[in-house]
Amino acid sequence: MVAPTAPPASTIAEPTQAEGPYTQQKPIRARSAIQRLFLSLNRMASIQTQLAVLHAKLAAQRILMFAALLAIGAGIALAGLVFLYIGCFKLLCLVMADYWAFLIFAGLHGLAAMALFLAARHLLRPTAPTPHASDTSAESPAQEATL
Repeated sequence: MVAPTAPPASTIAEPTQAEGPYTQQKPIRARSAIQRLFLSLNRMASIQTQLAVLHAKLAAQRILMFAALLAIGAGIALAGLVFLYIGCFKLLCLVMADYWAFLIFAGLHGLAAMALFLAARHLLRPTAPTPHASDTSAESPAQEATL
């Protein structure tokens, strides 16, 4: 009897991995992976830019809405002050003679103008620069008093 012979080595199949959905994919070339990476980064940057533009538009709309409502409110408040001013003047004219009402209103306006002038002068006065803690050349107030 003849012993069975083994098939030649070229016909023996290499052991393969288990069959499944992930084993049948083609190997990914490095160049296409880098291209996909740059494409996805480009898309992400585009989406982020669109989001930033959208946020800027929404912020601009909120600012414009705030400014419009503030202007309307200021106009209504100014109209209210004008009517209050007229009402006070009429009431003062009913209580005393017209010329006294005019003199009182002129005096009040003079005092208000003087107060605004003094406040503006106080706010706009030049100030001396304050020395910083790291500045060693500045003298202490006690040393300045002795000079």
